[in-house]
Amino acid sequence: MRNQPKQNSAASVATVCLFIAGGCQSAFAEEAKAPPGTYTTSWLGNSFMKVNGAQEELVPEELEDMALSPSGTVFTAGYHERAGGGASFNGATGAFAGRYSGFNTGFGEPSNAVATDNNHVYFGTKNGVRRYPHGGGSVNTSFLENHAIMGVGLKGGLLYLSDYTDNRIRVYDAATLAEVRSWAMSKPTRLAVDNNNRVWVIQEAANTVQPTNEGPMWFGGAILSFSNAGVPGATITDFEEPMALEVNRATNRLYVGGLNQHSQLWVYGNLAGTPAKVGTFGQLGGIFSGTAGEFSKAAKLHWIRGIDFDNAGNVYVACAYGTFWGQAVEKFSGAGVLAWRVFCGSSLDGGGVDPDSETDVYTKFHHYKMNWGATKPGGEWSLKGFTVNRFKYPNDPRVNHLTDVGSRSLGYGAVRIKGKLFMIRSQQEGYRFEIFRFNRATDGEVAIPSVVMASGSDHVIKRDTNGNGSFEADESYPGDTGYNQGWEVAPSGNIFTLVSQAHNYDKVVKYPFQGFDAVGNPIYTNTSTTSVTIPAAFTATHRARRLGYDEATDRMYFLGSSLAVNGQDDNIDRVVCFSNWSLETRQLAWDKALPFNDTPGTGYGGGIALSMEHSGDYVFLAYGYGHVRILSKSTGALVGTLTQNVNGWTGTAGQIDASHAMTVHKRTNGEYAVLIENASWGNITMYRWNPNK
Repeated sequence: MRNQPKQNSAASVATVCLFIAGGCQSAFAEEAKAPPGTYTTSWLGNSFMKVNGAQEELVPEELEDMALSPSGTVFTAGYHERAGGGASFNGATGAFAGRYSGFNTGFGEPSNAVATDNNHVYFGTKNGVRRYPHGGGSVNTSFLENHAIMGVGLKGGLLYLSDYTDNRIRVYDAATLAEVRSWAMSKPTRLAVDNNNRVWVIQEAANTVQPTNEGPMWFGGAILSFSNAGVPGATITDFEEPMALEVNRATNRLYVGGLNQHSQLWVYGNLAGTPAKVGTFGQLGGIFSGTAGEFSKAAKLHWIRGIDFDNAGNVYVACAYGTFWGQAVEKFSGAGVLAWRVFCGSSLDGGGVDPDSETDVYTKFHHYKMNWGATKPGGEWSLKGFTVNRFKYPNDPRVNHLTDVGSRSLGYGAVRIKGKLFMIRSQQEGYRFEIFRFNRATDGEVAIPSVVMASGSDHVIKRDTNGNGSFEADESYPGDTGYNQGWEVAPSGNIFTLVSQAHNYDKVVKYPFQGFDAVGNPIYTNTSTTSVTIPAAFTATHRARRLGYDEATDRMYFLGSSLAVNGQDDNIDRVVCFSNWSLETRQLAWDKALPFNDTPGTGYGGGIALSMEHSGDYVFLAYGYGHVRILSKSTGALVGTLTQNVNGWTGTAGQIDASHAMTVHKRTNGEYAVLIENASWGNITMYRWNPNK
């Protein structure tokens, strides 16, 4: 799913050799050391994080389907980028129960559908069916390989399969795995079998965004039914974009969910005759009912991907609260009261503390409330809000999977411009760069698209001038073309960006804040920009790759890669500070070599500093391995290195893979909250460092 930049481990090795051969201090810089005071490692945005052999305990980043076993275990199908999307949870408590791998997922190929009895769980994949014994692991029996199986159901010892490749419904003996019968159906997806052995199948819609076997942006059209022998029966056509269905055995009623504005489960009765809608489950309007986007104990659903029931009348629902990442499995009473929720925000995300409210953290999709008094790792956060309303703002760039997952976009978190709250998202390399505003009175928790600074050489600035979430203003850059890469939003609202002229990244362009427009967007224009050529004291030997501007002290910080080694991100080896940046008297305040290999992994960015932030008295550098070096703002001296150690996790190369993957907030008690991307676990790693305790 995700488009990774090319990595060159040979280049990394060559970099080290060149540093050594050339006598560069970088390979021999200070060894990692613990910083003064105390720190702990925690996380937010995933209900679980624990190394447990091959069965790492987490909620996968994307869920396609869900099923409840007769013994009360919830199984999910989907994917997690590091491999293996099958997971299970205790139906009574929501506790982690097991992880299933071996789908050959490598980089995100999902398990698409799931069904279970008391002994086995069956996953439908793009390459056949995998049957596992309960308990997790990779040992499985596979069949129907090279067939995309988009629906799986079990009843009476028979296994029902939607064979999308051959356009057939297949029925297997679950004990022997021998085919019993099959019949033709065009584009079959999820299916369920009712008490009368009638098979109900969602047919892929003709206008689906993606084919079902190619990704999670698909949706259904009609729901077809067949007798157990394959004779066509009644059809349901009044449900918009169905994606999940299941039969409540206690009532023999069909529940259907999907992606639509009402965001409810519709209940259909009279399945033996002409099915008719007889009820609903969940709040009308789903997560946007009441206070829009606010999570509560009520069944406020969104993008329903899986449905099931237990004998006590409880309803289990899998929902997506994001572009298609942002997954939750929720258990409700029959009256719609939440019993538990397990959740994953995204494996590709960062977050930031609201500068004016340290109990609030924002990511690209979600708003979390923090309890800083909690001491159990992973226990500081709770889910407060979902900030994407695709129905009211269909042109929100976060709705489009190509500008989100396809462009590897991360949330940066919250910023304040003249005291007003905004949220930021940007692509992996730093551009394109997007600003979202809030209007609590009209939109609750929802972040409204506000300003976009486009990527590439066009320098287009777009702004939503009428408040409808689309971009009416469109201003192209009138001067020299170039490519933007890093950025900094100062509290004054001024934006500073690195700009490449002939790919040298030798200029800093300032976009001065021009005030707010009538709907509350910050105004920026290309005609008002000013630029500064980075002094040759740095650019003679290095290419700037990241920047940070401290407005309070008028200091500019740069990370740089050596021109002697092609100037790519895989050889960032220097950090410098210039004082008096806004004045003609700007000068180099300090210049420090960075170690290439002070972290255990050097492949895929593990051994270099990829992201930089400044806060309080310090500059923070996040390495691809997830370690964070702390430098003194005044001298650049190494203060110490934060290293991960939480529930068996100590980091890996590629955990951080973006230029704006870290934020740092100094709390009122002197503690620094350092939030970094954790692409490995589908969460945001959090260091809590207090240099004075």
